[in-house]
Amino acid sequence: MTNISVSLEGIDKAINELNYRNNSVKQKFIKFIRNYYVSENSISDLNSIPSDAIIQFIWEIKDDYQKIKSRRRNFSAIKSSINADLKKLSKKGSNPENIIINENNIFDMSQEAKDDLLKSFSGAVKTGDMNIEQAAELLKTVTEFLDNFQAETREGENTANIIDQVKKI
Repeated sequence: MTNISVSLEGIDKAINELNYRNNSVKQKFIKFIRNYYVSENSISDLNSIPSDAIIQFIWEIKDDYQKIKSRRRNFSAIKSSINADLKKLSKKGSNPENIIINENNIFDMSQEAKDDLLKSFSGAVKTGDMNIEQAAELLKTVTEFLDNFQAETREGENTANIIDQVKKI
């Protein structure tokens, strides 16, 4: 997905603000993911990073399936903890792009930030606070965001109706 509000600069700022201890499990986790981002294009080109690859790196496990399997619960707990830390930074203004690690183990905007973006766009259009050029550019960006968001939406989630409503606006 094209992350319209995620940049390498924002990723690096969030990582630096985490201030994890060198060689800690959390630092290894976040640095491993960051290494996949070699340019701004990586933000839109990267779709996922295999959890098992991260597990193998963090705990220095080769291709031992049993050891990898036994670390999956730890992996999930660490990822949740990192995301909680990133959300705390967002509230303090130290993660302005509201970056988290999503279910595909890549950097993305938090769902709350995506929702806020849609709400602010809708509000700006309804109140008429923008000129036609700004609206056209914003509509282009939001349409791209919605198309990509809809493609990523998991089965069973009822967001199609909301997306259609925003597209009509």
